[in-house]
Amino acid sequence: MKRTGFLVRVLTTLLLLGMSGSLIWFGVWTNRMAGRDYAFELKHTSGNLFSGVLYLKGNYEYFVDLDMETAAAYFRKAVVYDPLLIEAWFALAKVHAVRGRKEETQKLCDLLLPSISHVSTWKWQEFLLAFDLGDEKRFAETLNFILARLPHRRNEAFFLAHTFWRDWNGIILHVTAENRELCFEQLLSSRETDLAVRLWERMKEERVPVDRDLGLRFCQFLMENDRMKMAKELWREITGSAGLGVCDGEFGTEPLNTAFGWRFGKTPAAVIEITRQGCHSGDGCLHIRFNGTENVAFHHVSQTVPVEPGRKYRLHFFRRSSALTTDKGVFLEVTGYRCSGLNVATSPVVGTTPWTEEELEVAVPDACEAITVKVSRKDSLRFDNKISGDYWLDGVAVE
Repeated sequence: MKRTGFLVRVLTTLLLLGMSGSLIWFGVWTNRMAGRDYAFELKHTSGNLFSGVLYLKGNYEYFVDLDMETAAAYFRKAVVYDPLLIEAWFALAKVHAVRGRKEETQKLCDLLLPSISHVSTWKWQEFLLAFDLGDEKRFAETLNFILARLPHRRNEAFFLAHTFWRDWNGIILHVTAENRELCFEQLLSSRETDLAVRLWERMKEERVPVDRDLGLRFCQFLMENDRMKMAKELWREITGSAGLGVCDGEFGTEPLNTAFGWRFGKTPAAVIEITRQGCHSGDGCLHIRFNGTENVAFHHVSQTVPVEPGRKYRLHFFRRSSALTTDKGVFLEVTGYRCSGLNVATSPVVGTTPWTEEELEVAVPDACEAITVKVSRKDSLRFDNKISGDYWLDGVAVE
């Protein structure tokens, strides 16, 4: 009995020593892994019981040593030890794809992807894998998922999609209706005028809802790319108006700063605002206060106005001033938008004047689809040239 008890105690002691040693080993390794001591993990083979270490060593073989066979072996062991280590599955599939083993890669995809088809975390990896495989169906599906649910990946996704299909036509054909607006915005950013127009027409046919701000942005895009007739048609759709003439000539709303709306620039020499006080008519008027700090060549308030080519118009407005200094006053000028043959202006206003009605004849050249109406002031050559005072504008119309 005594001998038996002694053996039990010895075995128990050895077991406890073994368990304590294992716990120490486990503690050291988990501490090193938590601290991301990659050099330690790569150096010691005793960590090969951890799937994370195997995954790290596989990546080292793949990216540093360029040893695909050994990398695949490490990734394979990693998924055996931990089947839920999804990144190891994708890494193994990528190795097979790079080595040209499409059949094995496809088997891995068929095994793995159905179980994570709606998990956003792994969609980017699936997207890259489909790119490597040249799998158009899966690539298009994951592209649409990423565009709809992973906004931080959209630019990269569009870049890879453009590389995959070699042009924007392929992307347009494969994006779903919910992502057409995103694709349209990307076309505008890439200055793809013809494709943007084509996609816009398709979106209209399919009655895809379009944000008003995006419509205004497209209108500005068309103006900048010499598609003025289409820009005017779009402006009519957005505003619900006849599409010609000044927009918001009584300054009832804040400036659009795009398309055919008012544009207010910024200058340290003046404060530009819409005021509701002391106006001639309507809900508001333009007020410019020059602060007397600069001899400014002012051109910071303007509007591009759609017109009919070859027709005569009359610019009509009301203006008022208070203590405008220097010999160079404020006036309105009209020029052709992206066309020549038109440059007329009113007389400059200085000093203090009451509300005064003014008109200006405007003969639009045959080549002009739009004109620019601008509030201007030329710089002065005199010694006391820093302009101060106030200027108001209201009731602007081109008829």
